Amino acid sequence: MLTQVSATNDSFGDLLLPLFDASNGYSVKGIDGLGPVKATLTTTTLAQLDGAKLNNARREPRNITMTLGLETDWKTNSVSQLRRQLYQWFSPKAELIFGLYEDGEPFGTTQAVVESCEPNMFTSDPAVDISLLCMDPDFYGDIIPVAGMTTNTPTTTEIIYTGSADAGIEFSMTFVGSATSLILYNTRPDRQIQVLDFEGAFSAGDILTVNTTEGQRSAVLTTAGLPKSVLSYMRTGPNWIALQPGSNLFRAYYTGAPTAWTIQYATKYGGF
Repeated sequence: MLTQVSATNDSFGDLLLPLFDASNGYSVKGIDGLGPVKATLTTTTLAQLDGAKLNNARREPRNITMTLGLETDWKTNSVSQLRRQLYQWFSPKAELIFGLYEDGEPFGTTQAVVESCEPNMFTSDPAVDISLLCMDPDFYGDIIPVAGMTTNTPTTTEIIYTGSADAGIEFSMTFVGSATSLILYNTRPDRQIQVLDFEGAFSAGDILTVNTTEGQRSAVLTTAGLPKSVLSYMRTGPNWIALQPGSNLFRAYYTGAPTAWTIQYATKYGGF
């Protein structure tokens, strides 16, 4: 159950807004926009075929709206003081981190920009209507680490992904000897196999870091402290790894000596 939301910025820190406690002067009267956002589908119709062909599907930015009541005690604060304090976090075009708490524990956060903050000043029940736009529609939970060893057999490492939206990974490995090849596999719950095949010159001490997160995709090789992009090492048409909710089977195939690798990923939720 949702028990609290929060707003955080660098200048003023955290504003905590419990749903069932107005002792800080604010009562949360309603919040919309926490569920999965609407998808936009691009289709093509063909003259002699029924229906349409799906070309692409994408999700729109998230719009969170909420109404905060101003609950003054007339001793330590006034309605105007409470309203102006809100402006520290919710002035239009200000950026903030919006957080959700489930049963008192952090659930996830998302980056937001304030679209509007409209107070109702001339009423016996003062309140402020706030609209937030989140360009990334997902909420982000904990960063999860995974460790394993390379293999030259079909042995896999199971990753149980508990999020509800696909998540990219950040893979890191330090080579213990010279090599010319490394292949990363992930078999998703839907049985789709994703493959990243690297072919190039690797030396002992080199660190390979691969980020498969959408918008951040990269492959960097650090040699003697100097990083360089090695996207050119990847075979044509990489199938970037994205964890799917459920059991993912990951394997780092390497013919050299078994070598330790690490993965970390952020748990992503398409809605609360």
